[in-house]
Amino acid sequence: PQKKTRMSQQRATKERREEQGSSVVVLHVYDLTQGWAKQLSQAILGKRVDGLWHTGVVVYGREYFWGGELTVLRAGTTVYGHPHRVIELGHTFLPIDVIDQFVEDLRPRFNPSTYSLLGHNCNIFSNEMAMFLTGKGIPSDIVGLPEEIMATPMGAALRPIIQQLEQQQRAMYP
Repeated sequence: PQKKTRMSQQRATKERREEQGSSVVVLHVYDLTQGWAKQLSQAILGKRVDGLWHTGVVVYGREYFWGGELTVLRAGTTVYGHPHRVIELGHTFLPIDVIDQFVEDLRPRFNPSTYSLLGHNCNIFSNEMAMFLTGKGIPSDIVGLPEEIMATPMGAALRPIIQQLEQQQRAMYP
């Protein structure tokens, strides 16, 4: 009974905020390896990595993410399936049209020709969205994961291969 009351209060608070023109901002965190990184990373990298993260920012029931193209979908309907984690980042009072204009303004910097698995990826986009919406970024362990992996001997060996693949990919989008 007490848990139901608390959930009802949380739901009512959320509905009041949305009526007042605000929204909770959450981060959907997906494991692109579907659990394989957690099982194999220690053997391959010499370091445990819980997942290879893709992220999307959810606000007003819409999920914003970058997977080569900036995309907006109804929250929970991406091709990435169910989030591995959902992290509440805060609240925003920005109206949806301001948010959409911000995303449009980001398009020149977030497009297929600017994507880099190691340095300019979906998590960098999510971090910028979170900063714009809440004034706080996403967790540093998510943003810093590529460099953490590249700091391992296997990561260092893979860096030139990944960079070569990125150059080939960018050549396709002049």
